[in-house]
Amino acid sequence: MIATETKIGEAVDRAVASLDFETLRWEYWDQNECLILPQFLSRSFVEANLASVAERLRPLLNRNYIPAHKKGGSVSYFTILKQAPEFLELYRSASFRNFVARLVNAPLHLCPDTDPHSCALYYYT
Repeated sequence: MIATETKIGEAVDRAVASLDFETLRWEYWDQNECLILPQFLSRSFVEANLASVAERLRPLLNRNYIPAHKKGGSVSYFTILKQAPEFLELYRSASFRNFVARLVNAPLHLCPDTDPHSCALYYYT
């Protein structure tokens, strides 16, 4: 099943609304500007709506390998735009960007659609 942008956007909106902002802001600054949101989107939602799309993109990976360091790959913004635009709903989510902007006390802006580095999907193997 491929998620629709509306379904992903609604899930992100619900996830952001459920966050305890004041606690997370304190954690972010207390942890030297680092914050991990485990299960931001529920496992069941990710498995039902995003995992199959990520697997569908796996053959399109641009592989990298650095001996004794890392092995993996990435899917570029342009490939995501063409093959899996539903992932861009995460990147473009106004509610999530507003949450992060408040968290870091700085405005966040989307990169231009012509920027190949605006977002990517990374795989580590």
